[in-house]
Amino acid sequence: MKKTLLIVALVLAITTSIIAGTMAYYTITLDELVEGEVVAKEFILEHGDNTFDEDMRIAPGESQKWTFNIKNFEGDDVTETDMDVTIDVTTPDTNAPLEISVTLDGSEITSGDEISELFTANNPEIKKFTVTVEWPWETDGVDDIDFAGQELGTLSVKVTGTQTQPTP
Repeated sequence: MKKTLLIVALVLAITTSIIAGTMAYYTITLDELVEGEVVAKEFILEHGDNTFDEDMRIAPGESQKWTFNIKNFEGDDVTETDMDVTIDVTTPDTNAPLEISVTLDGSEITSGDEISELFTANNPEIKKFTVTVEWPWETDGVDDIDFAGQELGTLSVKVTGTQTQPTP
């Protein structure tokens, strides 16, 4: 019995060593093979000069214009991503027949609409916008004298820049 047990143990040891040797795999780990820092790209949207007057006075048949600039750089730092821009013009809450328009370099845009890829990455640019408030000379159903001397409300402009999705 001892002899049989010894033979079985010996056969088992030989079989285990053969299987372990032929079915083994190699593993190598290279610690800190490459190392570097991750830095977020610059995203810059700044205002430039503007000609907005705080108190605008207007009468029927007149119009007032304001210009403002936005830019995608500050000093030597330039936005490193393409950018869509939305211009939102909030008009006075009044019944006065005012017509408000926004233009970009002479072309009319719609308030609240996104201007796709207004700025491109690594290309410093200044974009000039003009807001025009016009009070038409005659408006059907409106007696303009009712608004004489009244404060007509506040006009405000909000600019939002959004990074465009990169193409793969």
